Amino acid sequence: MIHLYAKPGKANADVRALSYCDLHTIHREDLLEVLDMYPEFSDYFLSNLELTFNLRDENAK
Repeated sequence: MIHLYAKPGKANADVRALSYCDLHTIHREDLLEVLDMYPEFSDYFLSNLELTFNLRDENAK
């Protein structure tokens, strides 16, 4: 289970684009505020996030 409200660890990633692109960020606090305001979306978002993490774990094996 993913604990969205737990303090996150630090992550590092490299990204390459084939052409010019815009990079947008969502601050964690802002995301948590939106998820609190829209509980139905929160359930959907967290289930997709958990699926993504599970797929990543399966590929690492």
